[in-house]
This record gives sequence, structure tokens and C-alpha cells, in this order.
Amino acid sequence: MRRKDSIFFRLTLTFVCLGLLPIMAATAVLYRAFAGNTEETMMRNLSSLIRYAGDNISLVLDEYSRLTWEIYYQDVDSGVMLADFLKSTGSDSKERQLTMNMVMQNLVDEDSKIRTACFLDNEGKLSYATKNTQKVMNEEKWMASMKSLRILKNGIRMAGAHTDDYFSGSQNQVLTFVAEFNDNTVFSDIRYSLGTLYLDIDFSAISELASDISLNEDGVFRIVDGSRVCVYSYNPQEIGRRLKNVPAPEMTGNQAQKHIKADGSYYVYFKIPDTEWTAEVEVSEDSVLKNVKAVQIYIGIFLAVSVAALLLVYRNYLKGIRAPMGRLIRGMNEIQSGNLKTRVEPERMDEIGGLAAGLNQMTEALDSYIQRVYVSELKQRETELDMLKTQIRPHYLYNTLEVIRMQAVSNDDPETAEMVESLSKQLRYLIGKTGDIVPLKDELENIGEYFKLLRMRYENRFELEIHVPEEVKNLFIIKLSLQPVVENAVKHGLLPKAKGGIISISALTGSDALEVTVMDDGVGMDADKLEEVRRNIEADEDGSYSDGRLHIGVRNTAERLRKAYGRKYGIQVASERGVGTVITVRYPILYKEEEAQKKAGKQEIF
Repeated sequence: MRRKDSIFFRLTLTFVCLGLLPIMAATAVLYRAFAGNTEETMMRNLSSLIRYAGDNISLVLDEYSRLTWEIYYQDVDSGVMLADFLKSTGSDSKERQLTMNMVMQNLVDEDSKIRTACFLDNEGKLSYATKNTQKVMNEEKWMASMKSLRILKNGIRMAGAHTDDYFSGSQNQVLTFVAEFNDNTVFSDIRYSLGTLYLDIDFSAISELASDISLNEDGVFRIVDGSRVCVYSYNPQEIGRRLKNVPAPEMTGNQAQKHIKADGSYYVYFKIPDTEWTAEVEVSEDSVLKNVKAVQIYIGIFLAVSVAALLLVYRNYLKGIRAPMGRLIRGMNEIQSGNLKTRVEPERMDEIGGLAAGLNQMTEALDSYIQRVYVSELKQRETELDMLKTQIRPHYLYNTLEVIRMQAVSNDDPETAEMVESLSKQLRYLIGKTGDIVPLKDELENIGEYFKLLRMRYENRFELEIHVPEEVKNLFIIKLSLQPVVENAVKHGLLPKAKGGIISISALTGSDALEVTVMDDGVGMDADKLEEVRRNIEADEDGSYSDGRLHIGVRNTAERLRKAYGRKYGIQVASERGVGTVITVRYPILYKEEEAQKKAGKQEIF
């Protein structure tokens, strides 16, 4: 075989052309694409980050705007709402002031971030509550701080970030949300203002959100108001100052987001909804290029390691298939030469191992087939002969019994002839009829034949009475399920009795069961023996019972009924010493043989 025709040579060539070269080319292309798109990716990531931060800040502003509506749910007394209280004119001015201060204290307690709540009524009276340790407010200074208000939304106005220095010595940075408190107790298109609510919110509610934004060590996140005054910044020196060295976004129209590159840095801007604030991110160009260079080194290392690992794996793979392929070819050559005892042992169950196993199975099957083909016809003939013998044996037995009966008739011995005939009928019922389900009348006829032999054996000491309506006799039961009960009554009830006895069989149907009763007037049982018999009957197949020789037929019958139809059906025993025993067998009501087989789950009873 020429080298270029070898499958291993073609595999190596394919590996180089379709494996190594494409990987190296793809790596080079991907690196160039990565380097070219790094800036775009960085800007997109920063845009997503700052939009997320801006939206979260907007949600916080909305939440604290909502708190201004809590005043509508405040009441000053049981059943007296704040609006009704403000419209009333009969209250004392000091009492009115104390009441409004209490309402403001309730609002302050609503949220830990509310530092001060103020209410300015229509008469110019100011009520307030605060968390500041300095409790006295400079009202003139407070009024000056509230002059520059801007609409936020839904009638809510907001004062920009400022310090609450209207409390002496306090420098807490706060945002103030302002809302008109209108009279909503009357239905009118004209809103009537009862005063104005002012809520000072601790600015830490905003700064806590901003501090969660993750940037590299050179990145800066800041919040700037409409006058380019820094409200918050990663750089503490920028807070409270007008940013002159940071480019303004100069957004137009409904534009909410923008990014620019200037002075060796990237700037991304996002206008926080419903405010004049702008969230900004600044990242230096050097940090971006540093990441690109790091990625370049990582890609080079990864490519070198990947190529080396790929070559090593390919070498081991090639080595791993050469040896088993060689053994497989040699084994096939030996089998082709006629040696069917040849086997190729697979080292591992991969594809080649599967081929070797398949070859072994094929060789073994071929060898076995050659051995079988000579004896298959003889085995088939032997099977046919066995089947014929199986068919002949019952007929031979019946014919033999018939010869014995005819000989007894010829010898003028009718009693023996009758016994042989009765035995023959019982054997036909036992082994001649197929299936496990029979009509009740067949079971009763078999019991009658059994009693013929019994009466002859014991000189007519025992009598059998059957009181079963004709329509009930056509119901189906399990074959030989009454026979053991009758035998049990004779063996344990009548035989120990000094005189003869009677066994009476009756049957009736209820709503869901056929009940066949076997009653004897034998010796009966005392209470202890009866309880023992009942336990033995109710025991499962693997359960223990005290005396395996007593009532075993009844117990087996009960077990057969439970397996076929469930515990709803089975055998019940009642007895009294010196009076007799009554055994009741419960069957399901079954009119057709197919229905009976289906009900019994088509189980083999014997």
C-alpha cells in the first residue's frame, strides 16, 4: 500500500488542513475583530451600566416623591382627617401648631431617610419635625433654600441638592421634595390648596446606589445637576463644585444618552428621567488599551497551548487506533482462511472495539449455525413426537379406565364399574378441560362424582344435598375451588363423627358477589380452634400457620381467590362444637367465561 493511500496519511493531512490552519487563521481574524471592536464594546457596556444606575436613581426619586402623598392618609384624631382639621377654624393656634408638628413627626417616622418634614399652611404658619439634634429651624434661611424649585412630575417639585444649614450647625446633604396638599374631601374640578408639604431626604439614599457601580481604578462615576455642579462623585473633591474641566454632554431634544471621546478619556452621559440631573462615567483611554494588550497576551498563550495540546491528543489518538486496527485486519484474514475459532479481543469498547466484538459475534454465530444446521431437523422431529405423546397419554388413561369398567360390567360387578366411571369423570374434569374458569354446575357435578366414590367407600354414611337455582349454576367460578372445601368438611367434620352426616351446598347472589355455602353437621370446632383456622385462612402466602396438615385445602383455595379477585372475595368460616361447620365462599358475579378470565387477570391458578 502506497503511503498516500493510507488512511492515517489522509487523516493527518485532513487534521493539518482542517484543524490547525483554520484555528490559527480564525484566531488571527478574531483578535483583529476584537481589537477593532473593543472601543465599541466598552462604550456599550458603559452605556448599559450608566443607564442601569440612572434608572435606579430615578426609581429612588419616584419612591420619595410618592412619600409626599402619605399626608393624605394622616388623621389628627379618631375619624378626623388632616384636611378637615386644616379647614376647621375653632381650634386654638398653639394646639393647632402642636397637632401639625405631631403629623409631621409621623411622616418623619415613615422612612429612615427622611430627615425633616415641614408644612406651610395658607396662613404662612410653618410646622415641622426633624431628626436633627438641632431642633430649632431658622425659618428665613429655610425659605431662602426653597426658592429655587423645579417641577419633578405629577405636581411634585424638587429643590436641588443642598445642605440643611437652616438648622444651626447641621451640614447634612439633602434633597427636598415639595407637593401641594389639596382638599380632596369635596368633588370639584377646581383644586383647593390647604398648604404645602416639604420633605428633606438624606442624600445617602442616592449615594448608596451610586457606590454599587463597579468600575476599574481609573473610572469615575458622578452625578451632575443642570448647572454642571457635581452632586455626587467617586472623587470626593468634585462634590459641590462646578465642573469646568469635564465636557458637557449638550444633549438636544429628547436625547437621553450620549458618549464622546475627548482629552484621552471616554465620557458616557445619561439624563436621569424627570430631573435635570445627569449621570456620567469617565474612563481613561489608557485603561482601555491596557485591557486590549492583556487580551492579546492571553490569546497568544491560549493559542500556543491549544495547538500543543491538539498535537499531543492527535498523536495519542493516532497511536491508539493503529494497533487495534492491525489486530482486527489480521483476525479477519485468519477467519477468511477458514479458522472460525479465531477471536479478536478488543482493548476498549470504542468504534474499533465494537467492530472487533461484532466480528467475534459474527464468527461465533457462523460456527454455531454450522453446528446447529445438522441437528435442527432431528430436534424438530423429537419435539413433534413429544407433542404427540402428550396428546396420547390422556386418551390412553381414559381408554384404560373404560376397559376396566367394561370388564367389571362383564364380571357382573356394577359397583366397581360405577366407581371407575366416577373416577374417569373426575379425571376428565381435572385434566381434560382447558382453562381455569368453569361454570358452577360443572364444579357441582364433579363434587357429585366425588361423593359417589365417598359413599361407596363409607357404605352410604354420608349424604350430599345441593340447593342451587338453575340460573345461578351458569355463573363462572375458579375450577376446583369448591372441591377442597367439601373434602375438608368430610375429613374434619363428618369422619370423626360416630354416625353419618349430611353436607349441604347452597348458593345465592347479592349485589356484588356470588356466595356458595358448604354446611356440614359434623363435630364442629371450639372457639380456639375456630380462631386458629381463621388465622390460617387469612395468612398471606409467606405467612406462617400452626398446622400445615389441617385445612390446607381451604387455605389454598382462599389464597387463590385473593390473588385472582382481591381481598374482597375469599372464604369465611363459622363453627360450633357438636353442631357443625359452615364455610361460605365468595366469588364475583361473572356471566361469561371471557369476563371471568379478564376479572381474574388471566392468571394461571394451578
